[in-house]
Order: sequence, then C-alpha cells, then structure tokens
Amino acid sequence: MKWLESIYVQVNTGQHRDVRHHLKDLARQIMTSGQYPDLYSAEVFGHASLKGDHILTLTWYRQNMSWPGSALGLQIKEIMQHYGLTDHTIWYAVPL
Repeated sequence: MKWLESIYVQVNTGQHRDVRHHLKDLARQIMTSGQYPDLYSAEVFGHASLKGDHILTLTWYRQNMSWPGSALGLQIKEIMQHYGLTDHTIWYAVPL
C-alpha cells in the first residue's frame, strides 16, 4: 500500500531560507542513508505564495502505517518545531 506522510512547517519569512535548506538536507540524507527500504521518496515543497510555508513529504510503500506516523516522520516534526508551527499528517492512496 502507498502512504504519504507530510510534515508541514510555517515560519516567518525571515527564516524561510534556513528552513528550506534544512529540509532539503534532511531529505537528501534520508534518501541516501539506505536505512528506510520501504521509503520511495522524500521531497520538499514550498508554498506558491507564502514564503514561510514548507512541507517535507515521505512516500512509503508498506502494508501498514502505525498511528501517529513513522518514527522518522515524528522525529522530523520534532526537529522542525524549533523553527515554528508544525503539522504532521498521514494519507493513504485510494485505488482507482
């Protein structure tokens, strides 16, 4: 089953470059570490009009996703809470 885990962070516009840089570094480290064989991708998105809003998404292929999320996702949320407001959500793919 395909799962999408998102970690949202909202910061003031003066911090947006630092946050974006940190998220990109985290995503690169995660994907190159080889520690998460069921992780398909880690990507960073910036809001189209709000410079301080970012999301790091983790796309997983696994049977189940435990609540409240993966240990990795929860760890990233904890790290990002030092920058500003965060949210952490889990989505599953609906078969067509």
